[in-house]
Order: sequence, then structure tokens, then C-alpha cells
Amino acid sequence: LTLLKSDTAEERISRMLKPLGFDEKAQKKNVNELSGGLRMRVALVCAFFQSPDLLLLDDPTNHLDFPSVLWLENRLRSYSGSFLLVTHDRNLLENVCNSVILIED
Repeated sequence: LTLLKSDTAEERISRMLKPLGFDEKAQKKNVNELSGGLRMRVALVCAFFQSPDLLLLDDPTNHLDFPSVLWLENRLRSYSGSFLLVTHDRNLLENVCNSVILIED
């Protein structure tokens, strides 16, 4: 966040949070006050906000509602970096991955 002017960073984060169900009031809450699903959404926004070359995602759809899963799918489809995804969500795999490694017991 320090690399950008704070108002620009706040505006960008706000734009990323709004489609995930965060109104202005919810955006002001402490993360500790949020449910597991809302915390997961905040974590995903933080990950995408930083624009890393590589994302490591461990069961990212866990605790997400359907609109948030769609948001994640769209973000991953348009993501310019690489990502390693561990999930049980076969729909997510089919919708965003071009290579899948299946590990069985």
C-alpha cells in the first residue's frame, strides 16, 4: 500500500470489495469482526491487489457464496500471472485451469 498514494489504494480496494458484498460500512469494519466468508473475500482482494507474479491458493472457494466464486473465477481468468490452486471444487478447476494434476489417496 505504501507504493501508491493512500487515497488511490483505498479507492482501488473499495472497487474490488464492492462486488463481493462490502458496502461502505462493511469496509470500515475490523477484519476480526467479519465472518469466515467475508474474511476469505478480504484475503482474496489483498492477494489480487498486490498483483504478484504467482498466486498460491489453498481451497479459495471455501466459505464463499456463489457470486463470490464467480468473482474469483473472473479474476483468475483475467489474471496475467501464474497460479497454483489446491481445491476440491471441480467446477472452479474446469472454469479457470488449463492444466490439472489429480492426487488420489
